[in-house]
Amino acid sequence: MRIDVVFVLTSLLGMTDALRRSCRYNPQNWGEGWYYTASGDTLNTVAADFCVSPNVVAQWSGRHDDFNARLPSGINLRLPCRSRRRDCRRNSPNRDGAYVIVSGDTLNSIAGDFCTTANTLAAKNSHLIKNKDSIRTGWVIQVPCGFNQ
Repeated sequence: MRIDVVFVLTSLLGMTDALRRSCRYNPQNWGEGWYYTASGDTLNTVAADFCVSPNVVAQWSGRHDDFNARLPSGINLRLPCRSRRRDCRRNSPNRDGAYVIVSGDTLNSIAGDFCTTANTLAAKNSHLIKNKDSIRTGWVIQVPCGFNQ
């Protein structure tokens, strides 16, 4: 069986749905917004979804919690806010997930949505990506999916 077929099949097994967080923008300060915590959130998991360190979320929000401590639901966290249109499906114990490349994607734009670099994605998917400027629609690639707990 071809390696790309095996990869796609294994990517589909044991997936979980992503839990991509979104923020509410501050209309008076572009790039800043609010996130209201949900059950199970920690400063670490929230920070991972917004591509910032937990220190930034804690400092901006005036929180002094342990970064791994569960936060009560409904807390208003202030944080850097930008929309991310891509999502992933977690499919491995190392916090990676699968993403299917669509028309118009570039490795740089994909990387930005998953808090990484094009070089890191190319290395993680070296079996498919030989040139980071040449990717194909329909490829299933591995991406960091740390926000999907």
